Amino acid sequence: MGLPAKLNALVASFADLIVPFLIILGLGTRLAVLPTIGVTAIGYFIVHRKDSLEVRDVPFMYTLSLLLILALGAGTYSLDYYLLNTL
Repeated sequence: MGLPAKLNALVASFADLIVPFLIILGLGTRLAVLPTIGVTAIGYFIVHRKDSLEVRDVPFMYTLSLLLILALGAGTYSLDYYLLNTL
């Protein structure tokens, strides 16, 4: 995508190591899924574009799942809900 290798590795590491904890806790969920959607979409459209559908299915399903979380939000059992309704 034209990014320097170190920046690409930093963004991918952040999206794969730190962001899932924010999503699990429900802290800034809609904002937190954006880097992970970017990484999985790049995996689907660029990295695996010439692979078989069996290989491409995994990043496609992750991207769809994250888009659903983006659309619906974290829900009632999340830190976002707790912080917004108790403060």
